Amino acid sequence: MYYNALMDALYCGKGGQKLKDSRFTIYGWVEPGFNLSTSHTRFNYATGSDVAPWVKSERHPTPALCVIWSSDSGKDNVYPCMNGLNDSNWRWNNIQHAVVTWYHNFNAKWHTDTEVWYMWEAHTPNVANDTGPNGSDLGTEIIAQQYSYLNYGAPSGAICKATLVYCYSYAWAALNYLNYQIGPRDIVTWRTDYLNDARGQRTGFKTRYYELSLGLTHWVGDTIELRPELRYEHARDADAYDNPTATAGMGRNSQLTFAADAIFHF
Repeated sequence: MYYNALMDALYCGKGGQKLKDSRFTIYGWVEPGFNLSTSHTRFNYATGSDVAPWVKSERHPTPALCVIWSSDSGKDNVYPCMNGLNDSNWRWNNIQHAVVTWYHNFNAKWHTDTEVWYMWEAHTPNVANDTGPNGSDLGTEIIAQQYSYLNYGAPSGAICKATLVYCYSYAWAALNYLNYQIGPRDIVTWRTDYLNDARGQRTGFKTRYYELSLGLTHWVGDTIELRPELRYEHARDADAYDNPTATAGMGRNSQLTFAADAIFHF
């Protein structure tokens, strides 16, 4: 079993501040397979994203390749990665994910991480097509037939032109961490991100998201890490929050959350 430590690392500031947000529903996190790494490269071979290798209908060979460039000064690192690539056809969380991350160290107290990524799936059922039985949306019918053995949790369809049965779905994002080390046990992280779920396939809403977060990492001794965080999110084109049925006018465009966690290292 290969846990996608790359994505975990990308979503942690240098001081360990990991933001707890909707991104964790967008990615695949467990990739069964194996990993080969050197100081400047990483190769991974998996059977898919969040797919058990014994599920014949869902497993597909999915390699990944990343490289690392470091400046002579040690202040800059660039990390481009093709984090999973196969035929790209829609199925269980079969995201194709290209990402590049730049790390820069200003001095002993200030550093920043900037990331841009793009992900896609081809041949995605269109849930905006209402030509299904009795006027139902055809994409949902296709998904229900393909995953009839599931009571819940089937992969989402895309929101495309109403005349299409299948379409190309994609999303892209850009984000930045700015980290300041207050003292030997405390780091403050300011995070800004932008996500465009252009076909609504990853979040269920076809909208652009803007997000701001302020977090603190505090170490208690050498084994306990405390991480409180305040976060504001806004969906520009849809009321995407508190709207489980995705019904226009039934949710909210923004939300403010406070969260905290504790990590025990052993």
